[in-house]
Amino acid sequence: MKSVLLAMFCASTGGFVHAQSADVAASSAAITIGLADPGQRWIANEEDNIAGICDLSKVSRPARVDYDALMEATPQMREIRRRDLDPNSPEGKALRKGARILVTKKCDAVRRSGGYCSVWKAITSSDGRAVPDLTDRVLDLIEG
Repeated sequence: MKSVLLAMFCASTGGFVHAQSADVAASSAAITIGLADPGQRWIANEEDNIAGICDLSKVSRPARVDYDALMEATPQMREIRRRDLDPNSPEGKALRKGARILVTKKCDAVRRSGGYCSVWKAITSSDGRAVPDLTDRVLDLIEG
């Protein structure tokens, strides 16, 4: 059987998936992209999940945020900048961990209150459907 090269977007590697047959490629696509319903495919890297469902095959109503902006807005990251701490020092690492925990908790609170199944750093729909951006709502909680 001829080898079939299937080039598809793979959010986790940004590269291509190579498969020996269309069947293998199709099953890889379902794992990589996930199916929430027969017509909807979500494209994301599972490591980009912040809160809620991370299994792409179960995602139904996701939202996204600007994670870097949220991290920079936390009191912990402001403290690192104010004191000019090395982010990789023991104290810097502890403050960064606190910032990550705060961002995760606030994202989850907004997710729950808005009825979203998950919050992601980056997620797109294969059909071009817009994914709501919750950054401003989460920022309000962090800064409030």
